[in-house]
Amino acid sequence: MAKQQKIDSDKDYHGFLAASIAMRVGRAFLFGEGTEIDLIHALFELRTAEALFYKQVLIGDELSRGLLPKTQELIIVAQAELDKIIE
Repeated sequence: MAKQQKIDSDKDYHGFLAASIAMRVGRAFLFGEGTEIDLIHALFELRTAEALFYKQVLIGDELSRGLLPKTQELIIVAQAELDKIIE
């Protein structure tokens, strides 16, 4: 079981930024915002963001706690779109 880690303000901030960027890139690929739709890249970026947000939540980042469920919702959308294609 993972335990809460010690907060380091620099790591906390950079970790949040990395997770936020991955979420936004994933969303861009998912919906074709400024790029062509690429569901595989979308899913990759969103899952990366999810893992990074989990890490941030474990160190007590409340902003990440709020963005984690939104990222998970986007993952569900990406998976559903991919499932439609392979069925």
